[in-house]
Amino acid sequence: MEAYSDSAESSQRVQLKRRLGLLHGVAIICGLIIGSGIYVSPKGVLQGAHSVGLSLVLWAVGGILGTLGALCFAELGTTFPAAGEKYAYLDKMCGPFVAFLYLWTYLGMFRPGANAVKCLTFGAYVLKPLFPHCAIPVAVVKLLGILLCCKERYIINILNMVIGMNLSIYFFNYNF
Repeated sequence: MEAYSDSAESSQRVQLKRRLGLLHGVAIICGLIIGSGIYVSPKGVLQGAHSVGLSLVLWAVGGILGTLGALCFAELGTTFPAAGEKYAYLDKMCGPFVAFLYLWTYLGMFRPGANAVKCLTFGAYVLKPLFPHCAIPVAVVKLLGILLCCKERYIINILNMVIGMNLSIYFFNYNF
């Protein structure tokens, strides 16, 4: 019995099954973009603008800038068809050191911070009807945020990725 075989079966490339389709991709992108900021920032924009008309103009300008950013990433994706999102582009354009620094700051600071803000905002919005005339206890908001983060991000996707993606599509369709 030999440990290494030169047969055709052993030379085949091992890869993940492609189980996500276009609708799954659209749900992921819309969930990340629309779901993260649309519930947090309208109050701040309206308070800072002091006018409904100006706040609508600011939202339109933000939408145009977001569309231009998406078009730039679409151009990068067609020019450099590599997996890895911004890391792959920075590696190609600025070198591996800059890409490495970006990846570590993204994974160590930006992504956990953004998830924490989303979870705490969700907790505050869910608990607001339960505390209409008094302040919401901070510990309860944090606990609900932690439960949401653990439930949504880990448990559902660990059990079955397809179920998690189908729930994302359901919630995406439910929002519209």
